[in-house]
Amino acid sequence: MTTDTVTSDAMECVGKFEMSVAPGRPTRDAEERWSRRVDALASWLIAEWEQERASMEEAC
Repeated sequence: MTTDTVTSDAMECVGKFEMSVAPGRPTRDAEERWSRRVDALASWLIAEWEQERASMEEAC
């Protein structure tokens, strides 16, 4: 994935999940909303990763 431009959509695979990120229209509360979304997504991804690691460790 390249991060040198914001004019094109980005596609990224994280484990078995595929994500697409594209810029949206700016609004008054966009920065605060973006921060909340980033925190929520990061927490969810960490939880999924921890579950996957635990499953892999149990299998060994």
